[in-house]
Amino acid sequence: MAKEEKKPSKTNFHSNKRILETGATWLFLIGMRSNGKSYSVKRDLIEQYWKTKQKFIYLRRYDEDIKENFVTSYFDDMTINKYGEREVYKITGGKYIGVYAYHGGLYFYNFDDNDKIVRGEQIGRYGSLSNDVRFKSQVFTDYTDILYEEVIPNDARYLSEECERLEHFASTIFRLSPGRIWLIGNTLSRVSPYVTYFGLDKFNLMNFNFNQ
Repeated sequence: MAKEEKKPSKTNFHSNKRILETGATWLFLIGMRSNGKSYSVKRDLIEQYWKTKQKFIYLRRYDEDIKENFVTSYFDDMTINKYGEREVYKITGGKYIGVYAYHGGLYFYNFDDNDKIVRGEQIGRYGSLSNDVRFKSQVFTDYTDILYEEVIPNDARYLSEECERLEHFASTIFRLSPGRIWLIGNTLSRVSPYVTYFGLDKFNLMNFNFNQ
């Protein structure tokens, strides 16, 4: 008799509960790959939009990282994950099945009877920090979160004065109301400008996996 295949365990997957309890606005999620950091933030921000209509911005460093197909693929695990769970479908009560990137916007989507994508509600936007000037003249009245992915790159290709630019970008988005900035990375490097800019070098970081 064949053994029943077990689903992977979620025991070590990340949860945002404790970090949100701090009330901090700059939230660093640094740790091993594939432990659910990005997944949990995406899920929580999508659920937050569905409940409150508060939108978010998905941010990357360079324009080359925010092509429509790349951004849509980033949200594929919200359509169906490796456990067979359909987060968007579950959150929206079956109204939508996933998140779709189109002309700078993030949208819920479903399929029509001809299997063509039908865009639904806009839940946010996406952009690059290298092109932050695009956002400066705009008003974001219903945006409460920025999700900055790969904040500490493996190749150390940071922008000039990146930390300052990110702060200015956040000030532009949250000009009318406070918001949160989620910074996600896999390793904490001693040469990262974020370590000194945010004073992380003043803490005991022995438990972090430093990338030399």
